[in-house]
Amino acid sequence: MVKRLLVCGVVAVMGVALAAQAPANRPASGRGQASTQIGGDWVKGERSSTYQGGKWIDVTYGRPVLRQRANIFGTGADYGKTLNAGAPVWRAGADQSTRFKTDVALDFAGKALPAGEYSMYIGLGEKEWTFVLSSWPAAELTTRPTRPNSGAPTTTRRTATSFACR
Repeated sequence: MVKRLLVCGVVAVMGVALAAQAPANRPASGRGQASTQIGGDWVKGERSSTYQGGKWIDVTYGRPVLRQRANIFGTGADYGKTLNAGAPVWRAGADQSTRFKTDVALDFAGKALPAGEYSMYIGLGEKEWTFVLSSWPAAELTTRPTRPNSGAPTTTRRTATSFACR
């Protein structure tokens, strides 16, 4: 009887130890969000100040994990090609497109962006990246390259807007 209890106890401890070492059922890349309010005012109350009247800007994204990969962007003529997998732009974020939502119209280098929700893409270049916000799905997105150092944003078909980032 004692021997049987001892064996059962050892098996139970080993089972708990193995279960504790099993990887958790987690997504390959975790989700993240960043938010800020703009255009409001701090209002002093009896006990504390509160921010009122502001409009929200939210960015929801997947957190890519490098996972033993190195130099994922490449170099020279191959820059960005592996990461893009042949697409004209990189779908920024892991697992799904990064989403950019603004409750207020914004201005990027003189280019107006209406309030709304957009998918974020990046045209990768070794010396310059083109930041693209699109209200259309990726299949509808086409871009025109930005001339280096022109400082002028380019627009894409439909409602996508792109900006050169240096």
